[in-house]
Amino acid sequence: VTELHETTMSDGVMSMQERPDGIPVPAGETVFLEPGGLHVMCIDAEQFELGDMVEVDLQFADAGTVSVEAEIREG
Repeated sequence: VTELHETTMSDGVMSMQERPDGIPVPAGETVFLEPGGLHVMCIDAEQFELGDMVEVDLQFADAGTVSVEAEIREG
């Protein structure tokens, strides 16, 4: 199970929150997913080891589904 999350900083406190409506990716632009910012959170991910590569299907409103390989990193 995965969720789209965003890490934010407010008054010196870092917090993560789910982005249930997705992450906007304007046409022709690049959005980076990385620890400490916008990222895909693996829920109950005990089966993964740091450094594992996993296939993730990203669903876009206009472009359909795009499969990408992503590295499991510590957040």
